[in-house]
Amino acid sequence: MMSQRAIARADRILDLLARSKMPLTLDQISSALELPRSTAFDLLGDLLSTGFLQISAHRYSFGSRVSMLQTLAESTTVPAVSHPTLLAIARESAWAVALAEIAGPVLLYVDQVGVRGPGRLSRIADLHLPRPVLQTAAGRVILANMPAEVRRRMLHGAASAEQQKEFRAKASTIRRNGYLFHETGLIPGLSALAVPVPAALDGVVNSAVVLFMPRGSTGGRQRVREVVALVQDHLRQ
Repeated sequence: MMSQRAIARADRILDLLARSKMPLTLDQISSALELPRSTAFDLLGDLLSTGFLQISAHRYSFGSRVSMLQTLAESTTVPAVSHPTLLAIARESAWAVALAEIAGPVLLYVDQVGVRGPGRLSRIADLHLPRPVLQTAAGRVILANMPAEVRRRMLHGAASAEQQKEFRAKASTIRRNGYLFHETGLIPGLSALAVPVPAALDGVVNSAVVLFMPRGSTGGRQRVREVVALVQDHLRQ
């Protein structure tokens, strides 16, 4: 765990890069902040490992984590489903549960509770790593429940013509079923069950509750229907 002093120093590094408007070397950062070179190196390593920074040609600049947090802040205000509600769903289903939202052309997992999934799933959720919308159960179930014009705009430029055609052929069935269950490509060996969150005041479904479980351990269609009913009941409360 980073100490308060280390956090303050990391903040100074991020502030320096923001003000410099250009990538900086280790020596430049160490000199500008009057930090021992070894201390600066360790802090930069921590920021690299968490995605806040990236390095190219021995120069450090902001990484994808920074832009993703900005996207998340701009696209999300009050969570569509509260953390306690997700906890209740996870406790009663005994599966890992996440809240997913569409932000522009990508899908973000903005919260995760319950049984911790495999390392990659936890990392995707904890770091809000963007996922292609059509490659996730959550993205598909959200798009299927969006108004047609909104769906068309979302797909434009985010999917090939062939992908759009394939999705349009299935959208009405997904919408009619009220959920989507499939063996996800997100994490090998896992299946995903996505349930759309009821439309907000603007009439647009922008989020979904997603349950992850080991492939083949769902307990059959009846169990899936029971869990869908469980989620829907919590969403109505």
